[in-house]
Amino acid sequence: MNNKKINYKYDIDKTAEENNIPAIAIQRIENGIKSYEYYGKRANNHDGKVESEDLWHIGSCSKSMVAYLIASLVDQGNLSFTDSLSKFFPKNIIHSYRGVKIKYLLTHTSGIPEVIKVKNQKNLMAQTEKKYEIEKVRNGLIEDIFKLPPDFMPAEKFEYSNSNYVILGQIAAKVTNMSWEESMKKYVFTPLKMNSCGFGASATKDLRIPDQPWGHKFIEGKLTSIPNLTEAKETADNPVSIAAAGSIHCDFKSWEAFLIEMLNSAKGNSDLLKSSTASYLFKEYEDGVANGGWGVSKKSWANGLVYTMVGSNELNYAMYIIIPDANLILMGVVNSGSDVALKGLTSSMMKLLNEK
Repeated sequence: MNNKKINYKYDIDKTAEENNIPAIAIQRIENGIKSYEYYGKRANNHDGKVESEDLWHIGSCSKSMVAYLIASLVDQGNLSFTDSLSKFFPKNIIHSYRGVKIKYLLTHTSGIPEVIKVKNQKNLMAQTEKKYEIEKVRNGLIEDIFKLPPDFMPAEKFEYSNSNYVILGQIAAKVTNMSWEESMKKYVFTPLKMNSCGFGASATKDLRIPDQPWGHKFIEGKLTSIPNLTEAKETADNPVSIAAAGSIHCDFKSWEAFLIEMLNSAKGNSDLLKSSTASYLFKEYEDGVANGGWGVSKKSWANGLVYTMVGSNELNYAMYIIIPDANLILMGVVNSGSDVALKGLTSSMMKLLNEK
């Protein structure tokens, strides 16, 4: 079942098999030199192997792309990091949220509860592919979120909440008069030539044999592949209402284009943003979180700052590590959302970090 190995000192096949991972792909980019390795099957109940140009779901790692979208709209003069929610949602918003600023949404310091706490499941779980219905359920879900009492006062502390990025997606939609997906394509994907990126499950709808990696989860103790089928009980990705919180898939070529942009931005050489805007995103907000929402820490072994993100849609895991002073990018994915799969991916990324 081995697909591809390039000059590594360890085998990812062993990591995959020991951690019940159907497929894994990892890449190291150091000083522009790339080493890429992938292994496994698109689905654990089919023989088709993953290939070099496969599309992988990156889960909440796509939040970093949403941050760049918001930053691009700041550069366009459409909004400011200090704009408050009352500017975009003047109606149906409780007083506690009126002063919440965009920068608090980006850094998960808004106090807005996790979207799963919404009691009315109609908008949250809506399944539709019609554009006007999608925008309706997204705006409806935000109204439902605004009815929840805050978990804490804005800027009081960090607490991860997907609601923040659901709201950011609709802010982008409001100021561009396009869906957040269309805005993402215009302001991020197209300028960075991220040609393979798309939204939702990476596999073609209603194919019974996977043409891209299927996600996996444990059901009744068995690791089960989740195909992208219309009639399936288990959906292959997050509902469309919360897509801005993590629904992007890419091949490694497109994902690396974005991570290279992040690396360059951290070093003051963004191709997409004004230097002041890029610099703002990479400054530490507090508690190990950058203004752009990704993790930031100072590590002695890195001789400087390390930026990190882990993402999942509960069926897949993705991870990136960026070390600007070493001119180093690490990226990895697995097509399973289990805890043991995350453990295996993390192990592979740490080994990748130590490659010489």
